[in-house]
Amino acid sequence: FQTMTDGGQRAATDKACPVVLRSPQGKCEILAFCHPLADHQFVKASLAGETLAAAALRELYVEAGITAQAITTMLGSSNAIQSGEKWHFFVVQTDPLPDSWQHKCADDGGQLFGFFWHPVRQPLPDSFEHRFHKALHFIRAQLDLLPVP
Repeated sequence: FQTMTDGGQRAATDKACPVVLRSPQGKCEILAFCHPLADHQFVKASLAGETLAAAALRELYVEAGITAQAITTMLGSSNAIQSGEKWHFFVVQTDPLPDSWQHKCADDGGQLFGFFWHPVRQPLPDSFEHRFHKALHFIRAQLDLLPVP
């Protein structure tokens, strides 16, 4: 979804990113997946006439088959992930999830996505596009700002 700014320039396209975390043995991990045509990535959504939060929850269901219980935290937004885009990050609470699984995506031509967990504090492998490296860096920085429970 793009709008024009007052100066006639195009505003950034909004992307909603559900961030699913878990902490086995006290090590924080983030949900990621392998797209059969586009390498490894995190779930992200373009808006389809809904709020950012609704887009994040919708895309988590469409791409991963996960029905989220709730958004627990709005981590923040960044214009520095991908040129022309503003990414909005939401920590999402889910029921416990397996170590890995496959899900046939309801859109994107019915591609089969393979889900897995990546340690938040470890660099991403080169199989992730540069924008996802930037996204993880942003997520890490925002998580560091949250109060420790």
